[in-house]
Amino acid sequence: MIRPAADRKAVVTSADQLPEKGSALGDAVAKPSRGRQPRPLTKRQLDILRMIAQGRTTDEIGRQLDISKYTVRDHMLSIFTKLNAVNRAHAVAVAMREGLLR
Repeated sequence: MIRPAADRKAVVTSADQLPEKGSALGDAVAKPSRGRQPRPLTKRQLDILRMIAQGRTTDEIGRQLDISKYTVRDHMLSIFTKLNAVNRAHAVAVAMREGLLR
């Protein structure tokens, strides 16, 4: 059953509605990932990151490297963590900015 609009949680639509700094939620939201240095990637992670930059899918990467798509996914999650990235495009952008990819 879909709840009426009045019962749904409000969506933040302006900066005035963001949690205040000093509150538990506000401090969590305020912590930027910038400034943290990316951790070194393994050779395999760099190979996968290059393939991501080429636009390859998880399945394609797995087939080319002869590994499971789930292993590729695990490597990608490690890459995202090490680069403080939230998705593939962000990981590639960070890697390019840090000189890991040309």
